[in-house]
Amino acid sequence: MSPIPRPTSWIGALTAGLLHAVLFTLAFPPYDLWPLAYLALIPLALLALRTTSRLRAVLCVWFTSALAWLWVQRWMIDVTGPGYVMLAVAQGAFPAAFVWLLATLRPRGRPPLMPGLTNVLLVPVLWTATEMFRGSPLFLTGYPWFFLAHPLIAQPVLCQAADLLGTYFVSFAAATLAGVIADLLTLPLLRAGRMALSIRVSLGVFAVVQAFAIGYGLWRVAQADRLLADPALERLRVAVVQTNLPQNNKQAWTIEEQFRDFAHFVEITRAWASGGGNGDAPDLVVWPETMVPGVALNIEAMRDTLRIERETGRDLRAVRYFHEALALLAEEMQTPLLVGASAVEDLQYVPETATDAQGVERTAGRWKWKARYNSALLFSAQGRIAERRYDKVHRTPFGEVIPIAHRWPGMQQRLLNLGARGMSFDLDAGRDFTRLAVSSAGREHGEVLVGTPICFESTMSYVCRALVNGGDDGRADLLINLTNDGWFGRLRGGREQHLQIGRFRCIENRVPMVRAANTGISAAIDSAGRIIRYGPSLPPGSAAWNAEGVMIASMTLHARPTLYAAVGDAFGWMCLGLTALLTLWATVFRGSRRASGDQA
Repeated sequence: MSPIPRPTSWIGALTAGLLHAVLFTLAFPPYDLWPLAYLALIPLALLALRTTSRLRAVLCVWFTSALAWLWVQRWMIDVTGPGYVMLAVAQGAFPAAFVWLLATLRPRGRPPLMPGLTNVLLVPVLWTATEMFRGSPLFLTGYPWFFLAHPLIAQPVLCQAADLLGTYFVSFAAATLAGVIADLLTLPLLRAGRMALSIRVSLGVFAVVQAFAIGYGLWRVAQADRLLADPALERLRVAVVQTNLPQNNKQAWTIEEQFRDFAHFVEITRAWASGGGNGDAPDLVVWPETMVPGVALNIEAMRDTLRIERETGRDLRAVRYFHEALALLAEEMQTPLLVGASAVEDLQYVPETATDAQGVERTAGRWKWKARYNSALLFSAQGRIAERRYDKVHRTPFGEVIPIAHRWPGMQQRLLNLGARGMSFDLDAGRDFTRLAVSSAGREHGEVLVGTPICFESTMSYVCRALVNGGDDGRADLLINLTNDGWFGRLRGGREQHLQIGRFRCIENRVPMVRAANTGISAAIDSAGRIIRYGPSLPPGSAAWNAEGVMIASMTLHARPTLYAAVGDAFGWMCLGLTALLTLWATVFRGSRRASGDQA
């Protein structure tokens, strides 16, 4: 085959970058043209292998990829304008880095670094390395969104190998198509009248990877079907109350609005969740992240308010109102209630004296605490709150904490005032991956062990892995993701992407998941990553998002161990480490050898 034209011009490089950006964007929600994920890397791979100017190729891909990120993340405009632009520029650098790496390791007219290192292996290794870097805490505490693997969950068979080597392996497998196409278009097809060895190896590697991924996926999906149909397996009936509180309301929630909205949430729960509309009571009722207002909900804070009442003589029943109302609701329903709310340590009341507009001196006060958390808290069917709670460990970057800057609170607040005035990041990070025990009469030991990743944590593979596998009390039976997706405003794409990523956590850990999302999309997912409930079940015909209602789901508890539980993201780290070694060899050792040859 004759060589394809070299895209050496600015127009050629921009065309390749733009084609990648369009394919990448259309593969994800709300467009969901998932087969395009397989094609999205082909323009970048061919550009890197044929360009005569790495700088030109990198700049063009960086520019076009940043445009793609500006589009897919446009919901951020209402949150932070400057942060929106800076994040798009930062994310656009990763496809550009892939082009630079591939052009460096396989420059035109030069032999490969080592025999057999064809593009069918090199392309997926390099791409997986870029995803690993930006998805890990190495990059701004991690931003693992919009991976090449994620759209493929539309066909769960293609993604089941994630329980072996994680989501990064699924991205690797998808990227082999770009690698084999690059080999076919850039390497000699024939040698001595027969197919060249390098081409045979490339086609063979591609065929083996795809056959394994599909074959393994078919086996795992069939296994999940058998488990779901097994009447001997235990089930947990969950009712998710999907609230519909816009994020801009939540950020400026007045006291009057808090009491009004809370009363409405209780009304919804009583009307629908307590009996599913037909008297069939659930085993657990769930509210989304931070939907309980007030200073704090945890039992330690309630004890502190009683102490403060004794010490100051002030009536603080209004502070305990939300706690006591939820306890009463759980007792009334005779059903455990899992909610998202704030928890604080060492609650203190500081009296302050102020003069009002009429010149009258009045005594007021303010609350202070040692630490404050975004938490998941559980009320028993008897109305008692559990001593154990889960405090969010991985705070959302730029939503709850500014990476690096959070070490200096003054600097963090100045950056907030610059880019997101009105927001305040005052949450602390949890210290333990605590699981919650939900009592259930149908369970042999009377309890279901639940891991509760909060919001962004469902996208962090290490968090969910720890919540499922990290305790001394055994593996978790179920993941329940409490989230507030009001940040996405009127747009569906971000909500769908958040749901997509959570489905991979189910496969990696072979555990079902329930999502309780403010503004939606609430969903129930089985251990093969398949959606079994989508949006509210009640009232009938209600919208899946930007609507309130209750989702009723019967979850089959069939969690089981996986290789991923043992090795975690070792495959992604291996690709990142191998990329670093290959790049070092290409830029240092091969460069010094060329310099020695020139001197000779």
